[in-house]
Amino acid sequence: MWKKRLVRIAGAMLSVALLLAAMFFALVYHGFFGPLPDTQELQHLTAPAATRVLDSRNRLIGRIYRYDRTPVSREEVAPVLVQALVATEDKRFYQHRGIDWRSLLRVAVKSVLLQQKAAGGGSTLTLQLAKNLFPRQPYSFFYYPINKTREAITAYRLERLYSKEELLTLYLNTVSFGFDIYGVESAAQRYFGKPAVRLDTLEAATLVGMLKATTAYNPVLHPAAARRRRNVVLQRLQEAGVLDTATVRQLAARPLVLTYKPAPEQPAAYFMARVKKQATALVQQYNRQHHTTYNLQTDGLVVHTTLNLTMQQHAEAALHSHMKQLQALFDKHWRDRQLWQRHASLLARELGRAAKGRSAAELNTPRKMYAYTPDSAVTRLMSPVDSLKYYLKILQAGMVVLAPRSGAVRVWVGGINYRFFPYDHVDYHARRQVGSTFKPIVYAAALENGVPPCRYYKTKQKTYRVEENAWRPANDDDAYEGRYSLTGALQHSVNTVSVKVLQDAGLENTIDLAHRLGIRADIPAVPSIALGTAAISPLEMATAYAAFVNGGYHIEPYTIEKITTSDGRVIYEHQSPEPQRVITERTAAMLTYMLQQVVEGGTGRAIRSRYGLRGAIGGKTGTTQNNADGWFVAITPGLVAATWVGGVYPQISFTDTRLGQGATMALPVFAGFYQRLTADPATAAITRERFTALPAKWQAELDCEPFKPGFRLKDIFKKDKKENQRPKKTGIRWPWKKKT
Repeated sequence: MWKKRLVRIAGAMLSVALLLAAMFFALVYHGFFGPLPDTQELQHLTAPAATRVLDSRNRLIGRIYRYDRTPVSREEVAPVLVQALVATEDKRFYQHRGIDWRSLLRVAVKSVLLQQKAAGGGSTLTLQLAKNLFPRQPYSFFYYPINKTREAITAYRLERLYSKEELLTLYLNTVSFGFDIYGVESAAQRYFGKPAVRLDTLEAATLVGMLKATTAYNPVLHPAAARRRRNVVLQRLQEAGVLDTATVRQLAARPLVLTYKPAPEQPAAYFMARVKKQATALVQQYNRQHHTTYNLQTDGLVVHTTLNLTMQQHAEAALHSHMKQLQALFDKHWRDRQLWQRHASLLARELGRAAKGRSAAELNTPRKMYAYTPDSAVTRLMSPVDSLKYYLKILQAGMVVLAPRSGAVRVWVGGINYRFFPYDHVDYHARRQVGSTFKPIVYAAALENGVPPCRYYKTKQKTYRVEENAWRPANDDDAYEGRYSLTGALQHSVNTVSVKVLQDAGLENTIDLAHRLGIRADIPAVPSIALGTAAISPLEMATAYAAFVNGGYHIEPYTIEKITTSDGRVIYEHQSPEPQRVITERTAAMLTYMLQQVVEGGTGRAIRSRYGLRGAIGGKTGTTQNNADGWFVAITPGLVAATWVGGVYPQISFTDTRLGQGATMALPVFAGFYQRLTADPATAAITRERFTALPAKWQAELDCEPFKPGFRLKDIFKKDKKENQRPKKTGIRWPWKKKT
């Protein structure tokens, strides 16, 4: 009696389990956990069209796609690779219809019941293809059951739509081979420097061996493990009757040989990342408004951007050339100075973040790593700790160039290498203290609030109350004699005068003007902002300076002119807002004049003396405390450029101001860029433009000496009273005055 009851209970439980499984399957099948790819979508897998991104002259910058791969036909793949793939990954590929029930039963018995770790897997190539084409979704509950069921349904549909040879071709064109490599053709070119059709048996076995774990069996990172796995694939070929025992023994004894070539750096990589993000949002917005389903990665759209590719290439070349030299100088500077003893707390904090549960032994055990160098990426033997120290010491940089009248972005260099350092040092989030590059905004606020440009300010020090603390700004050269006009004080970046100008301009007035000029960052209401203690991004600084060039109007930077479909239908077009005046034409003209004087004989004079640039250029250098940040913001009649250079963290910097100031770190990037523009016939015209002549009435207001020496009693007894006066000529260098 109890046996019958037990059978009934077991039958009931089995029925309930089958019913629940059927209900679960039905929910997945009908899209309760998200829509499954339908027949129409699956039929168009073979030819997804990438979106083309064009510059302002319709030249191709790059493409946006789901995966970076070079599709090939079945005939363009070495037969031995296909044989190795089937023999290793799915022996019954030609017998099943997407799901190999026999393999699944074997896995269930051996893995679950007998607890055999080497039981193998039940996944088929078609199931793997489904996962490659439609990545798993991050479900909170039942992650594996839902995704596995979705993959099974998709695999079944794929088998109904495609032949086995077509499925193999799809798989070979979409499967990942580690790093950023997708598809067998890209893998063959990157790892062995040849097309997939020319791969030999050992090379094919190496690539197929990677598929089990693209990192653990990566031949670049783990050659010994990759060689062992390669030999397993050779054994599978023997079992399949493709190779004989003697051949396998001979091939297995050979070393692993690679000719790995890293992918070339994409031009304007940081710009492309920004455009992809913005274009995706714009296309999605269009889809919502017009009930369409355009996909930026597959529908062959065209994104027309503001970038000038020629200028971009010149900017990248200038930045990389300078940063290579600066990095070598930085490494030499710290060679015997015990950087990590000085910054032990910073290193400890970063090690704590990097540890993630790993032991001290793991963190200090060397292993092969693919590492950045200014010339190229190389494979090095480093421990995680050594790697962290290495990367923390690498200087970073960012440069953006705008058209000052429209806000169109002409150049966007967000860093030194996007593959290794994807953090963008130009965009709004990349805020660092700006140093003296903020002073022109202070002087503009002063002019806007009635301060005459020829008002003279004493350089002597003054103490200010900041809440309950006393603050006493100092000049870099510790000189506090004489008086400066606004032009002279800005030209030579005199700190004590700049704070006094801020007082006359009004703290709140200055902050308000900074925001109206285009600075979005919070600016603290403290006197030290006159010296640039606010943290602002290069994009914001370029936006603010644009108003000095364009006659006093706020501009909004933008990167995308329009987006069209493959047949030319416009789905987005940039609309420039009505220009809004933020400073008077008089203030804009005077600041343009003052910034030119900075280049003629002030802190930016290296533009003329060292780099020989003779065009119409103005600008301002900036250096922050402890040389943490070097800045140069330049203006020309047709361009505004903001350049920042510094360490990953402010603590990582030069200890010598001669090396760490903006004139040394950032100015050379702009100078190298402008030299290249001048030498290139395609861009030389923009460097020959001239600023609008300053009207006579405003020129008269500026007609005063930039510096007046202070009266000293001992001068009466000197035969030549002028010998203690500072030079009045703006082009003469004052050797005792340090620059910021």
